[in-house]
Amino acid sequence: MSEHAEEDFPVESIPVHLTGPVAIIAEEKEPEDFSVQTVIIGPLSTGEGPRQILGQDVLRKDALIISNDAPIVLCHTGAQALSPRNQASGLPNPDGFYAGIGVGVELTGTGPLWAAAPVNSRVSVAVNRRQP
Repeated sequence: MSEHAEEDFPVESIPVHLTGPVAIIAEEKEPEDFSVQTVIIGPLSTGEGPRQILGQDVLRKDALIISNDAPIVLCHTGAQALSPRNQASGLPNPDGFYAGIGVGVELTGTGPLWAAAPVNSRVSVAVNRRQP
């Protein structure tokens, strides 16, 4: 057994000055949190209207969006989602990203996203988030 306790050996800080390029390696935690939801997107006339389906989320790693009943349009702003072109029957000239029925749209990033459609559709959203 040692005669000295830890208190006998104080830890001192040593000032360090780095010059030149320094590589900092950050270890990313694997995402472990999932959230899932299904929302109704539809025309303004039904009261459903366009809707924000992803908010700004700095912890979001990726998301999967699937429209189950009708094509939808994914938009980067609420104003774009309200475009009359996204309310036209059959979506002949959508203002945004056209997503057909049952097509999984995978997104990576942290920004917000809106969805619009000329007819009601159930839209499933799965989000994969980093641990805080």
